[in-house]
Amino acid sequence: MSARASFHFSDSDGSGHATQDLETLRRQAARVPDSSSISDEGKVSSLPRLDRLAVNDRIPAESKNLYANAYTALRELGVLIDYDYHENSVFADAGGTDYPVKIEMESSSSIRGSSTFEFSSSPYDFYGLMGLDESEGQSTKRAMNRVAANTALFFSEESGLEDFGDDLVSGDESPILYSLDSSGVQVPVESLKDYTALLDELRGVSRRLRDARREVNRKRANRDLLRKVVDYDVEEGFDPGTELGIELLDTTDIGVGGADGASDGVQLNKMGRHVSELDEHAEDRADRFEKMQFSNQLVDDREESLLNTVPAVTDDIEFDTEPVATFFYYKKLAAAYETLESDHSFPETLENVWSNTKDEIEESSLSVDVVQLSQASPLERWDEALDEFHDKKIDAIEAAIEDTGWLRGRDKRQELDEKKEQWRAQYEELRTGAREYERILTGRDTAESRARDVRVKARNFSQEFDQKLQDDLEPKEADIRNTYNSLEKRRETLESRLEDFTEQRFTDIPFTSFQDVSPGVIETAESIGELVSGGVIEKEDVVSATRHGIGRLSEGLEDVQTTRVEPEVRDFLGLLSSDANSEIVDGTYDGDVHGNGVKQAFNNFNDSDIVTLDDDFSLRMVALYAQISLENTSEFGTIHEKYRSPQNVSSEFGVDINDDEFITGKFAYPEFFPEDDDIQGFFGSGSEVAIEPQEE
Repeated sequence: MSARASFHFSDSDGSGHATQDLETLRRQAARVPDSSSISDEGKVSSLPRLDRLAVNDRIPAESKNLYANAYTALRELGVLIDYDYHENSVFADAGGTDYPVKIEMESSSSIRGSSTFEFSSSPYDFYGLMGLDESEGQSTKRAMNRVAANTALFFSEESGLEDFGDDLVSGDESPILYSLDSSGVQVPVESLKDYTALLDELRGVSRRLRDARREVNRKRANRDLLRKVVDYDVEEGFDPGTELGIELLDTTDIGVGGADGASDGVQLNKMGRHVSELDEHAEDRADRFEKMQFSNQLVDDREESLLNTVPAVTDDIEFDTEPVATFFYYKKLAAAYETLESDHSFPETLENVWSNTKDEIEESSLSVDVVQLSQASPLERWDEALDEFHDKKIDAIEAAIEDTGWLRGRDKRQELDEKKEQWRAQYEELRTGAREYERILTGRDTAESRARDVRVKARNFSQEFDQKLQDDLEPKEADIRNTYNSLEKRRETLESRLEDFTEQRFTDIPFTSFQDVSPGVIETAESIGELVSGGVIEKEDVVSATRHGIGRLSEGLEDVQTTRVEPEVRDFLGLLSSDANSEIVDGTYDGDVHGNGVKQAFNNFNDSDIVTLDDDFSLRMVALYAQISLENTSEFGTIHEKYRSPQNVSSEFGVDINDDEFITGKFAYPEFFPEDDDIQGFFGSGSEVAIEPQEE
């Protein structure tokens, strides 16, 4: 574009196009008194697509103003660009006044110069039209904006507007009216960078989640091992192979590519085996204990020896192992004493003696309740009755022996001596048995008491772990997990978008190397080609998307099924590319892919040019179609035929509005059509419409 060229875009339904155009040019002329200095002017406008009229379909009534506005705007545009309608047809009278065109406008204090604005020739060097499908809403409007922007960008690198198209068509004058289309391909580099940044964030959160889960798992494993210790059964022992029922959180499938080979961080088998070793150590020490020599001092000494030789355990075991070993030890020792208790003869011996002597005891001088003592333990009966009874019994026998003479009572004395020895032997047996039995019971009770004390410690450890889990570790893991899940959803959404290869007007080249993503290549790449060589995108996808982008370009204004004039459209392709992507444009990539390449698609146009694009990650294509026949458009041609027919145009919409109200009244410049009786009849002969200028 020359230094004095300007470009404008109007996104409209057709109403007011001419008003907007002329007001812009008038304001410019007011600032530049020398009309020769006015810039080359380019304009891009959108029109509502009226394709349904082309097949004589009934049009929704709510769309009627779109059609009317489009028609009047195109007729006024025809005057501005000095459009030549096809002679000897219904369109011969569609034209308007010839140049020069003079328009009276209301003056404003902010605008210097004459209120009369005169054109000696078309104010435009280029006027591009593109169809906008109103039914598709904002997405299509955004696409149209990109078409307009690409067109302006193309002309910013071309030699200028004024002479553009000289080589495209035959004749002395360059065409002004063009139909536009545009497409493009691009690598969504910013999305790729967002993706790699998201992966970095996800990896960091993954590590935090794995660490949090490992900590939860360790605490759960320690808690549940202690629960098993607390429920310890001496008969079964601590079996490391027993199912603990510990609910461990998965840590092997977290993050991109899993857990990088990491284990779950908790070796349950090893932990169980080491606790079992504590049990075995306790059993060995309990077997060595001198049980029949019981004393509290001996118990203390042997406990100290036990703790001095506790086996080392894995670091995964976080609880103090001394109480566990001690608990196992005293449980084993108590069980051993229980065995001694059950095997000892004292209770049975005493029961026999009691059965034989209880009547005699009841009749003796002892102050005891024989009936009540019969329900007491063997030691109680010994201590409260039989011990003293045996003393008294032996004393009584000895007294009887003293009272018996040596000569006459020899046989009796011998009998009494034998009886005394029997009672003394029974007494010694019971006394010795009672001492042993009492020692066994004391040992058992001591072991059981100490086992209960250390069991409380083990249970407290378990409860502390459980409290830590509930108050801290599990909520922390849940928070991190929620963050991780949110990032994972974002990753899946972004991957779905990045790998989508839907070839459309503006196509994103897909990225599918998610497992081998290389942030370094993405960060340092300076062109599409470097992303291809770096394995980020596929060469075939680049060629396919570019070929599709060129191939889908089409002329969309001449849309009637049966043309009214012979089409003479000439097409031109403008391709915008940075030098860094020359291998795509010049066809170098074509030889490495299947099917037709970019070069062949490029050559399908009558004329073409390549201009520089200051964007290394996209290619943009602008198609310009010259020698457009308005007669072959539904927006103008179809409506004009109906406007000139006796039937009202509004009948196509199922409404009854006369043409004056529906069509004629929407002309912004009736003075453009001084010989059109319908227009002049509506506005009044010699109409001059004043345009109120807008304030700066």
